[in-house]
Amino acid sequence: MLTAAQVRDIIQERGLAIHKVKGQNFLVDENTVRKILRLSNFSPVETVVEIGAGLGNMTADIAERARQVFAVELDDGYCDFMVERFGAPCVAVQDLRDAAKPIQGHIVVIRGSAMSFDPGWVAEERRGIVVYGNLPYCETTPILVHLLEHRRHIDRMLLLVQKEVGERIVAHPGAKDKAYGKLSVMVQTYFEPALLMDISPTVFLPRPEVRSAFLSLVTRENPFGHLGSPLPDDFPEFLHRVVFQAFAKRRKMLRTLMPEGWPSVSAEDWNRVFADMGIDSSRRGESLSPQMFHRMALTLYGIVYGSER
Repeated sequence: MLTAAQVRDIIQERGLAIHKVKGQNFLVDENTVRKILRLSNFSPVETVVEIGAGLGNMTADIAERARQVFAVELDDGYCDFMVERFGAPCVAVQDLRDAAKPIQGHIVVIRGSAMSFDPGWVAEERRGIVVYGNLPYCETTPILVHLLEHRRHIDRMLLLVQKEVGERIVAHPGAKDKAYGKLSVMVQTYFEPALLMDISPTVFLPRPEVRSAFLSLVTRENPFGHLGSPLPDDFPEFLHRVVFQAFAKRRKMLRTLMPEGWPSVSAEDWNRVFADMGIDSSRRGESLSPQMFHRMALTLYGIVYGSER
């Protein structure tokens, strides 16, 4: 791997930039990299999509363990360096979707934003992909939401995130520090999260002002199986709306807050929603588990749409 001194030299020699304001930090500690690789347990049959590959400091190590690595990077200068370093082909993200056949190469550099990249473009027919990423702090939540929307082709994710964000993702209902929220519910709906490792700012270049965490997210095969019936295609989007409404104003009780999102739903129907969930309507959103939100969304969906869908 490249040392901190080597990273500085490459950036200076090539006139590149580190976007510290966006939370861009390079992992440059060999011991930390070794621990992350051990915890990641990459397999020779896996395809890995690396988000924010930078200079490819993790790319080479991942490639030694995985079948193929797609290194996604927005900065042109970093992409050019990786192409030279690895002798790798480079494809613009907007051209990848329409590629006539899978891109060949043990390492493939994808030039473009992770927010424009669909993992399904590189997933195999019978096997999903692994997403690895050292996510820029200011873009972590948007990238996570984007990946949730394209979760169908993802087997698991391994992410370096700000520790506070990681704690929010794994938080349980009623957490004393108010970490549990809409991000917790939506991620836990589709993935089983675990914080694998606490990471010090000293292992990054430049050093961030906050601690980081290494997070594992394993895809749930049947996230709505407990509901016991086939769901409409737009149910995930409806659930998203329900969850966001429930956390719109944390201090409000559900019986007051939820009707604000669906003013046409009668008080009697709201009572039916809460009765079907088996809860008191005076509870707040942060006290409900993801499964309880699923039940709320299913009952409310039937009331709002009836037999129309």
